[in-house]
Amino acid sequence: GLRRDLIYELTGLGPLEAMLDDANIEAIEINSPSQILAVYKGVRTPAERRFSCQQALALAVDRLVRATGQSGRSGSHMEGTLVDGTSVYVVWPPMCPAGPAVVLRKPRGDAPTLADLVMRGMVAEPAAQVLAQLVGMRRSVAIVGPVGVGKRTVLNALGQQLDPATRIVVLEDGQRLRLGHDQVVRI
Repeated sequence: GLRRDLIYELTGLGPLEAMLDDANIEAIEINSPSQILAVYKGVRTPAERRFSCQQALALAVDRLVRATGQSGRSGSHMEGTLVDGTSVYVVWPPMCPAGPAVVLRKPRGDAPTLADLVMRGMVAEPAAQVLAQLVGMRRSVAIVGPVGVGKRTVLNALGQQLDPATRIVVLEDGQRLRLGHDQVVRI
């Protein structure tokens, strides 16, 4: 109840604790201490719990930032990754005048293939064929786009196209790629 919520707020991440543990939640969006949204299957739903005040939200954001391995606020925004692969995006004032805005995106458990992405309509069949050929030819491929459009999903699918004997060196913020190969070096 209230006592547990207070303890979570003073020592941890407040209302985010249970939300981060909920496997059904794909993302958490925080617009203010009283406006927290949970994303289930792409649908935003207002969360039942809230932060008690702006300071409690600021403390939780500070803990999240430190959990990504960063030392604190440097600039107007921050992007990082928690050890479980959850992406953390924070925008601070003055860029976000009402206080910090936060988006937490939890990693997906599945790793779809290029064929799966074609079936989902994420990648056109001709594009999937070209991508598979480029990977087979060991060519560099850049996957770019805004947050949340599926860049990492496409990279995971491309990774499945690699020969299992290939040594893969991954340079990324956090460990969000799900490559099922034995020889993966993460930097």
